[in-house]
Amino acid sequence: MARKKTLRQLRKLLKRRKRSFTIKDNLEVFSRLVKRLRFKFLRYFVYFCFRLWLKKVHNEGLLPKEGPAIIVSNHLSYYDWGILSAIYWDRYLAFIGNKDLLNRGFVGWLMRLNMLIFIDPKKPGLTFLKEALRKLKEENILVIYPEGSRSKTGRMLEPRRGFIKIALKTGAPIIPIGMKGTYSILPPHKVFPRFKRCEVFVGPPILLNRRHPLFKDLFHLFNGEYILSEEGESVAARRIMEIIKEMTGQEWEDEGDPT
Repeated sequence: MARKKTLRQLRKLLKRRKRSFTIKDNLEVFSRLVKRLRFKFLRYFVYFCFRLWLKKVHNEGLLPKEGPAIIVSNHLSYYDWGILSAIYWDRYLAFIGNKDLLNRGFVGWLMRLNMLIFIDPKKPGLTFLKEALRKLKEENILVIYPEGSRSKTGRMLEPRRGFIKIALKTGAPIIPIGMKGTYSILPPHKVFPRFKRCEVFVGPPILLNRRHPLFKDLFHLFNGEYILSEEGESVAARRIMEIIKEMTGQEWEDEGDPT
């Protein structure tokens, strides 16, 4: 009799503990859900505010709504991040940027509203490249500024060819995007933005292969495979930036005095 009573007490104790664990787990799930909803609300609110500076998106229908893609853009201002994110308010973007941007107050906070891939200027390595490839494999949109830093004069800087390597490895389409007017909103020497409207120009998707007329003269046959040399990658990067230059009316940094 005593044994049966002990067994009944043990079962009650186990049920009570199981119930307490379930409640605790549910509370944790609910807490995570609230945090996620709070984060999404904050993100939507921030990028809704950024749209106040956005005058028009030209050819917005060319922006991919799903699947992997590499957005390649000129870089005039810290406001470029916010404006582009405001266009993609309903989808997270994976930005590539220098690690020290996290120490830049509002900019660092703003960047945390999306996915981040950082390059350490002191030790660039290949870590960021592996992470970029992983994000594209997960069908995210990768955002790269080939100029490497903001333009100090409003003119276009010579591009780096890292995004060409990523496009070759993944086959993801390149979406050229041109920002126009963000330099006037927040130039490098200003702390607070001015309320001026900007425009965004979207170019047709580009598949980086030897069949594309933009690159067919750059590929050469090596060991039975068509490849791009390092010089060819640099030329390809420059040609893509030329498309952005034509959309925005920018000039290259070495094309005379600033207007």
